[in-house]
Amino acid sequence: MNKFMKVSSIILIFCLVSGFLVRFTYGDMIDKKDYEARNVNEVIVEFESRKTVQEGTKIRFKIYNNSKFTYLLTKARMKFENNIKNEKGEYINSSKLYLALDVENSLNSNLMLDGIEPNGDGYIEFIVPKGLQLDKKYFALDSTKMEYEGNFAEEIPIFNFFKIPVEQNKGVWSIKALS
Repeated sequence: MNKFMKVSSIILIFCLVSGFLVRFTYGDMIDKKDYEARNVNEVIVEFESRKTVQEGTKIRFKIYNNSKFTYLLTKARMKFENNIKNEKGEYINSSKLYLALDVENSLNSNLMLDGIEPNGDGYIEFIVPKGLQLDKKYFALDSTKMEYEGNFAEEIPIFNFFKIPVEQNKGVWSIKALS
């Protein structure tokens, strides 16, 4: 039995040392799917307000950044369209209108340059010009959409102004009605 205990002890010590070496070498590695499930990079867009200003109607959206990275907005636009039925009963896009992001607005330019801090929020504003009538005769207001694109970025410690994109993000926010 003495020989059995020695061999068992050697095998047990070998297994324990191997286990500690693997743990020390690989550390707390996790699977990519587990990491993505715990660290979701997403933004949430909500309709904030609509008010009349001198230039027209200002439409404001609030963006929440639910990630641990800075979110840099690269492009945003509002899309108004109208689908009508033809003689065959098929829907056709009869009219489309795109409103680009107002880059002269300081709120919008800050989102593009500085971004939204991790777990922070920001605002996007669009201006519908006074002469543009968005009525139900030409546009289906319940199919109005706001499309946005951006990057989640990490700031490099040496250069405070330089941010490296980590992941891209695109989304479409549908609005039930603006009126």
